[in-house]
This record gives sequence, C-alpha cells and structure tokens, in this order.
Amino acid sequence: MPDQTRESRSPTTKVAVVVGAAVVVVAAMLLVVLALGVGSGTGSESSDTPVERLEVTIEDGTVTPNARRVEVTEGTRIELTVTSDEEDALHVHGYDEEVEVQPGETATLSFIADRAGRFEIETHHTEQLVYQLIVKP
Repeated sequence: MPDQTRESRSPTTKVAVVVGAAVVVVAAMLLVVLALGVGSGTGSESSDTPVERLEVTIEDGTVTPNARRVEVTEGTRIELTVTSDEEDALHVHGYDEEVEVQPGETATLSFIADRAGRFEIETHHTEQLVYQLIVKP
C-alpha cells in the first residue's frame, strides 16, 4: 500500500479536512459564546435591572392615565403596556421609541431609560400626553 503524504492527498480530501476543521472551530466558538451569555439581551442590563411597568388604556377616546409623572433612575427598564379599543400609537420622545396598538389588542414597548432628563410619552392619533418620564442620574 503506497504511503500517502499531505502532498499526495486528493483535492477532495483536502477540502474535506478544511471543512471539518472549520466546523470544529465554529462549534467551539458557539460554545464559548453560550457559556459567556453573549447574545442574551443587550449586554447593558443584568437580572437585577430595576423595572418600571407602566400601563395605558385607550377607551372611547379617553386615555388613561393623563399626564402622570413617573420618576426613575438611569438604567431602569421601562415596560409600557397599551390596550385600546381603537388604532393608535404611543411614542416616547427623546428615545425615538414607538409602539402601535390595534383595536382589542395589547401591545408592549420595552426599553432601558439610559438618558437623564424629562421625556414625554404621548399618543399619536388622540394626541394625549400620557406620562412624563423623569429619568434621574
């Protein structure tokens, strides 16, 4: 049986070896990423991130709450849940975050309040100020 050295391997065998090595490298990288928790969230928050849950109801043209003031500290996760009997959208000024809601459905918007200041949350169609979000450093 002839001695098969690297130089005498067929091109198909060489390709198979390279592909096999690439698969091993990618699998190893995936294991490292999963072990480090990369890709699970934004990376800027942890399990002890404070959460402020805000609810909005739009019913018969009335928006509740109306211009309610909410104070949080920077880094707080804001979870805004909206229910409505008509099509509308809520917008968070200064964060350029928006959520659309359809009649009879619930929509949720979630973001990290990572900038200090006063930010208005208002409806688009009914043009109502719902919350004044005060983010403190």
